[in-house]
Amino acid sequence: MSRFAELAAAVADKAATLGGMAESIYLSRFEAPPIHAGDAARGIQRLDLEHATVRLRIAGDGPHPIVIVPDPPNTLEHYDELIDLLVARGGVRVICFEVPGFGLSFPRSLTFSFSAAEYTDVVVELLDRLALRDVTLVMSCIGGYVGLMAARLRPALIRRLVLSQTPAVHHMVTWSKRFDRLGLLGLPLVGQAIMWLVKDAATRFWYSAALPIGADVARYAAPALAAQRLGGPYALASGIQAMRRLDLRELEGVTQPITLIWGHADRTHARTDPRSLLAVAPHARFVSFERSGHFPDLEEPQRFAELVMEGV
Repeated sequence: MSRFAELAAAVADKAATLGGMAESIYLSRFEAPPIHAGDAARGIQRLDLEHATVRLRIAGDGPHPIVIVPDPPNTLEHYDELIDLLVARGGVRVICFEVPGFGLSFPRSLTFSFSAAEYTDVVVELLDRLALRDVTLVMSCIGGYVGLMAARLRPALIRRLVLSQTPAVHHMVTWSKRFDRLGLLGLPLVGQAIMWLVKDAATRFWYSAALPIGADVARYAAPALAAQRLGGPYALASGIQAMRRLDLRELEGVTQPITLIWGHADRTHARTDPRSLLAVAPHARFVSFERSGHFPDLEEPQRFAELVMEGV
């Protein structure tokens, strides 16, 4: 890389960091809505971490922890069926939580910039706070990179990874540019401002594009839109900008068992190589969900639950 290219990359990285921090400053204006009695009875609660407050659901009391991170703009409510299927099998404790900037979880640090490293710290801190060890960690899409980083950073915490719709980073960058054809979401501050203005429309568009043709888009969009009506954020621009400055070396060297799941009816990834993440995780097992779109965990929860429970 030439000196000029290095300088340009450093400037772009700094700008993206400032864009994410601007989003955190904006979100600091919002109070997280209270947990109502009905939700509390289902195990939904809040956990204050060092740089964020997260909304989570805990179900089951078995010895084997399974941690599920919704793929935004999905919320805890999207995962009710999957959680119930897992708990019904017995022997597990399921923890599902929304990451800061999505669902009804909020960053609480003005310097939080939505980087993969910061999200990794959130995952690790949550596992430590809940005294979880030997976790099966379930993450999706861009979140899959955070899962790999957390497993590499703290191998004693994470026993196994189940990742869906996570290709190699260069394929994800290409995917994000197809989704953002004008390149506006990738522009620091501009992208964040656009998402603040159009998050409801963007949510509807995303589900209509990511689900198979003929799917009930309204059923999937409803919980996400309900969270947004309560002030829930959709920090997609900050997430995309952070993903584009990811250090690929941080994904390498994971030794834990990995299951890679791919929904082949995901039209947004029609030109993505589904197996490309095997370049950094060659020992991973690859499983095809031919009928699913971007959300195999929600579209085929019974089959997905069987894969999550393997080895538990």
